Amino acid sequence: MGTRTISLAEDAYEALSAMRRPGESFTDVVRRLTRTRSLTELGEAMDSEAADDVASAVEANREKRIQRRREELDLE
Repeated sequence: MGTRTISLAEDAYEALSAMRRPGESFTDVVRRLTRTRSLTELGEAMDSEAADDVASAVEANREKRIQRRREELDLE
C-alpha cells in the first residue's frame, strides 16, 4: 500500500494531533475516526443502564411519531 501526502489547515492538524493516542500514527487516528461502527459496537460501549435509557428514548420517540401521524391522518 502506498502513501499520500495531504495538506491540512493548522487547526485541523491540531485537532487530529489531539486525537492521537500514545503510540498511534496519524494514519491510525484517521482509520479509527473514520471506520464504520455497528449498533452492536455502540451497545457494547455503554453500560446496561445507559442502554436502557437509549431504548426508552427511542421507544418514546416512536410513540410520539405514531401519535403525530395518527393526528395528521385524522385517525384518532
